[in-house]
Amino acid sequence: MQVKKAVIAVAGFGTRFLPASKAVPKELFPIINVPILEMLIKELSEAGIEEILVVSRKGKEAIQRHFDRNVEVEQLLQDKQEYYELATRQTNLAKISFVLQEKPLGFADAVYYAKDFVKDDVFILCVGDEVFFSSQKSLTTQLIESYNKYSTPCIALYEVPLKETSLYGIAKGDIKGSRVELTNIVEKPKADPPSRLANIGRYVMTPKLFGIIENLRLQNEEVDFAKCLAELIHLGELTGVIAQGVRFDTGNRLGFVKANIYASLKDNSLKEDIIQFLKEMIMLNELQIL
Repeated sequence: MQVKKAVIAVAGFGTRFLPASKAVPKELFPIINVPILEMLIKELSEAGIEEILVVSRKGKEAIQRHFDRNVEVEQLLQDKQEYYELATRQTNLAKISFVLQEKPLGFADAVYYAKDFVKDDVFILCVGDEVFFSSQKSLTTQLIESYNKYSTPCIALYEVPLKETSLYGIAKGDIKGSRVELTNIVEKPKADPPSRLANIGRYVMTPKLFGIIENLRLQNEEVDFAKCLAELIHLGELTGVIAQGVRFDTGNRLGFVKANIYASLKDNSLKEDIIQFLKEMIMLNELQIL
């Protein structure tokens, strides 16, 4: 079965980026000049995804406006090809639709809003604040290839420093190349993590996920998504894919700054100036002038 649909959850409040996120959704914060969410949707589109559902919330209408046409801007820039392309390329990606999460009941509840959109199809599931750079296959392509090969839902895993394992769900299982036969995902272990492979919020899922959420909902209104993953592992229907590339969690300030520095060093029009600036800043720091 081909993977043609994706669901992106962006219903969070972005409290770690206040006050900026009060008016501008953090998913629209730019990596240099391209919003984080646009980077993700471009990646999905290039991997063959044709339909995307964005699960948002009231107050984040700017996200929808970003991916809508702006005729006034288009007319203003129609004779300036470079800027015209930058202002209109968002409207030439996969077909994007939106739904609003009514109450802040967590990630699993946000995902459940996609049930009617997904229907009987396999789909990519994403959080909206992860940025992934790869010189070869995109993370989306890596996951789709794993699903096509093993016909099993999968979760993207990324090796993090030992000191950061307490911030993530950490995979436990047998590592076989870039694949992990999962036996558990330990949520935010305070000590003795089973590995350094962290859940980074990107998945290939089947509609069975919605049945699991429904069953857990009978026990508690707010469903812990980690329990959904645990159930899939128990059923033998979730495998891990060790992501190949460079990843940044732009949901926190340090990750956001690092992503911008990394992207700047990959941009030939900025690279030399950024390197020189960083050298100057390091020198000033060593001289305790900053």
